[in-house]
Amino acid sequence: MLYSQLKGKKVVAIDTANYCGTVSGIYIQKDTYAATHLLLSDAENCILAYADIFGFGETLTIRSAEVLSPLDAVKDFTFFDIGLPVLDVDGNSLGTSKELDLHAKSREKRFTADEVINLKAIVASSPEAIVVNPRRKQLKPRPKQTQPAKETPPEFHKPYEEVQLATATFREPTVTEKINNDYSFLLGRRVEREITDITRTFVIKAGTVITDRIIDTAQKAGKLVDLTINSIKR
Repeated sequence: MLYSQLKGKKVVAIDTANYCGTVSGIYIQKDTYAATHLLLSDAENCILAYADIFGFGETLTIRSAEVLSPLDAVKDFTFFDIGLPVLDVDGNSLGTSKELDLHAKSREKRFTADEVINLKAIVASSPEAIVVNPRRKQLKPRPKQTQPAKETPPEFHKPYEEVQLATATFREPTVTEKINNDYSFLLGRRVEREITDITRTFVIKAGTVITDRIIDTAQKAGKLVDLTINSIKR
């Protein structure tokens, strides 16, 4: 039987004579390629097992509406309908789906579009489109794009202990600069009053013993005079 012989037919339950829906698609198992269920329009989220069809006349009959199943039962199946766009994995159009032989042997199961396509070539399908890979092109995942590392913004208002850790990034004074700016006489002195600037991005706390690092830090901050005036011998 061809799918076109079922497409658009109404389904009626024998026990109540009630209308159950109209055939609007078919689901196919991915391993056996057997047509197993029909999608019914006008029956919200309901499908009909192909084996539960009682009569195949102008109207399809079933024994009872109780044989209908929820749509979740075929969530991993292949969907087919007439008139769906058929695309290959590169996005090229292969026309629209036209026909499917429901009773063909599994190894011969094909559907027609602008060309005859084996059901094995279907990569994905839905009521919107069918995507195929007829030439078995290898699908390679797109490489992940790495985000560039964000630069850490400078931190301000840190106490003197943290300022000391950051001094390693400052320019080392030249030999000439050290000779012309010899403040080694400050070594070993103790800071009498806190030395800071207006924004307090630079702080030397009172009681700090002056070392080479303290002198370098004060020099880079332009606070050597303040360090000299506000220090005493221990």
